[in-house]
Amino acid sequence: MTFKKERAGITAILLFAQMILITFVVDAVLAREVSLSKTLLPLIVREGVLTVLLLVAAIIGYFAVPTGRKKDLYTEIAFGTEAIFWLLSAIWLGTGGVLGAMEIVLVLIVLALLVACAAAHMVLAPRKERKGKWNRLRLAVTAFDLTLLAVGFFVAIYYRNDFMRADVCIVMFILSALSILFFWWMPEKLNHAVSLGMVFIQIIVYLVCFGKLCANKELQSLFGVFFKGRGLTQVLVSIAMLMVLLLAVSILLHYLKNLQIVGKFATIAFTSLVIGLFLMLGTLQEKMGDATNINADSAVEKSQYSIFVLTDDPAQQLGDVVSYSVGYASEGRSIAMATAIEKLNEAAGTKLSLTEYGTHTELAAALTTGEVRAIFMETLYAQMVDMVYEALEIEDSFTSQIREVYQLEMDAVADDPVPTGGPTPTADPENPTPTPDPAHPTGEPDRDPTKPIPFVPRADNSGRDLSKEPFTVYVSGIDTYGGISARSRSDVNLLLSVNPATKEIAIVTTPRDGYVDIPGKTTKLRDKLTHAGIYGPQYSMATLEYLYGVPVDFYIRVNFSSVEAIVDVLGGVDAYSLFNFSTEDGWHFNKGLNHMNGKQALSFARERKNVSGGDYTRGKHQVELIKGLIGKMTTSRVLSNYESLLSSVSRSFQTDITLAQIAQLVSMQMSDGANWHITSYETLGHGDMRLCDAMPTDRLWVAILDEASVRKSSELLSRVLNGDYIKDGEYKYDN
Repeated sequence: MTFKKERAGITAILLFAQMILITFVVDAVLAREVSLSKTLLPLIVREGVLTVLLLVAAIIGYFAVPTGRKKDLYTEIAFGTEAIFWLLSAIWLGTGGVLGAMEIVLVLIVLALLVACAAAHMVLAPRKERKGKWNRLRLAVTAFDLTLLAVGFFVAIYYRNDFMRADVCIVMFILSALSILFFWWMPEKLNHAVSLGMVFIQIIVYLVCFGKLCANKELQSLFGVFFKGRGLTQVLVSIAMLMVLLLAVSILLHYLKNLQIVGKFATIAFTSLVIGLFLMLGTLQEKMGDATNINADSAVEKSQYSIFVLTDDPAQQLGDVVSYSVGYASEGRSIAMATAIEKLNEAAGTKLSLTEYGTHTELAAALTTGEVRAIFMETLYAQMVDMVYEALEIEDSFTSQIREVYQLEMDAVADDPVPTGGPTPTADPENPTPTPDPAHPTGEPDRDPTKPIPFVPRADNSGRDLSKEPFTVYVSGIDTYGGISARSRSDVNLLLSVNPATKEIAIVTTPRDGYVDIPGKTTKLRDKLTHAGIYGPQYSMATLEYLYGVPVDFYIRVNFSSVEAIVDVLGGVDAYSLFNFSTEDGWHFNKGLNHMNGKQALSFARERKNVSGGDYTRGKHQVELIKGLIGKMTTSRVLSNYESLLSSVSRSFQTDITLAQIAQLVSMQMSDGANWHITSYETLGHGDMRLCDAMPTDRLWVAILDEASVRKSSELLSRVLNGDYIKDGEYKYDN
């Protein structure tokens, strides 16, 4: 052991302490709701400058301060400088509003460690360079090194976030601690060999990761956004060139007698940084892989079919009903039903005794009157029969009288072709066309009533830059739990027009019972907007596009489970309630702002029976919840962890917005940190009983949309897309 080697060890310890300091600063800031651009980035720049100054000062001191009796002066200067850096960082954290009691305690602990280590050097280090006199100092340094490692572990684990991954930080801290111990315990030649070995390790790590990362399309798109158009391959090639230079310089420095210590410094610092970089990229790649589930199979929906019996029937499983008479109804979906029956017989291992009925209402009556002992229907139609019962003022709902004994799930099959002529089924021959004039702002009253409005397939919008171009998103809330792919009615129907240039967002909600034309489906009979969701989000988008006369570019499809998961991952949300009310689930909300967890938010957004205004107030509350979510998701803490949010809830929602486009929006918001101006409006209508295309023999409760209200909604959406600024109060909630 020599004074030169001791100084190398001191410098390595200081670099380790500085690495923990940077991690501590970043993690402490991310643990608070602060601005990334105004608080975090300046702190990172300051810490980076401090680290460079520390390294330069240490190297200059290594060559400028004489050894021998002056060696203690170098130790005092080095540890004193690091202590000052920690104090400066603590002051900056305090002025940034992120210094709490835990942070103060941590700063005091590290300062005490720095003082203790400096004292150990001055007291225990031999006055002369003699072999065998360094063991006590080695033990003291080892204790300090391990204590500093424990502090690093605490920082990484206590401040959990996805910007600085705990496992990445721990790996870097362990590498640094081992490097320090190499200086103090290994013989010079072995120390030299280990240092060179670490250089080669970082090259191997890079080569292993290079091909894997270059092949990941999601990461390529992400880098293209955050690196201003530079591709991932370009970035990695640049790093490769830097590492080749590093390898050459490290080897050269190791063989230059007076500069070997500089080579060791470079090896420690760059090995930790490179391995940390690729562990973080690997984590990001994994999360991006999870997050791709939001786009996976977006166009492939699942149909769920169920065998139902009455609640008091003894049957418990499919095998118990193979001897039953089973009823079914195709009602315009004979192709899909034939496929489902074939799969049902395969599952039962025999051919069931089946009887076909004309409508699902007749099928339900056959079960409740005992005409058949079981029925086989697409699960969502049970709830549609409930609507018929409600319209007929039947006290007990259909779903309360039945019990599911078997469920079959399969890929959705296209409906039977829509008829182009002939009589329309109706329960009232004297009123064959019970539809008003078209309610959309560009009505076409002269269109052929025997043919559906043409369905126009969606354009490919995956290449659009959403950080620059205005766009409209359809948010569909389906009435299911669990998986998101099941065919279901769309109970929540929101349009969000977003203009990134003006920072304006318009939210328009349309009643689920709105009586509308569904392009490609309805002919003489209109249908409820909620029924458009049965055919898929594209049909709901086409319906609203036709209704309001504005392009609908993307969709986001969520269900009950989605709302709970998203709100809980965000750590809760604040939403405004228009009234004091209690939900059927037992939650109470006060008029004004309420903080909600996932279950509370779902209950708040679903309640309509116990709140004044019913379905219309429910729509308003859904908009308020969306506002709260937008406000929460544009905070720096959420933005920095957005890939974690996506991967956490990726199984609970679907969208055709690509990950690259999401990254564009995140990058834009992180860069400017701007506040968005949100204007909301709800389309109004009056209730009536009408025949619907999906169930043409029974009158259902519908909302006849008000033409003036439709036009006002259309105007709001169009103005935002066209770049207008909306004043507060221009579009108030109507009473």
